Amino acid sequence: MNETEFELDPPLLPGMFRFLLRMPKAQTSFVYFVFEANEGLCFYSTLKHQVGQADRDMVLRSDRTMYKETKRLIDYLQTTVPGLEIIEENQS
Repeated sequence: MNETEFELDPPLLPGMFRFLLRMPKAQTSFVYFVFEANEGLCFYSTLKHQVGQADRDMVLRSDRTMYKETKRLIDYLQTTVPGLEIIEENQS
């Protein structure tokens, strides 16, 4: 991912937050499963990547009322998913 692509990401609406996460490709299916199992917590999408790239970048977005619970889940995932890191965190 280059910085220009992320800047083109839709701007946050008032009262929303966004996390940019990076994780090894091998861990993505588990992380997707966890967020699917916590339906309604946030929306997520994987950013563009190049073939053969070892990591994947994921953007999470939601309403500020879900921030604490989303952050708690990310913190937990960081203890159980090797290589998961928060690259960027924004709130509007």
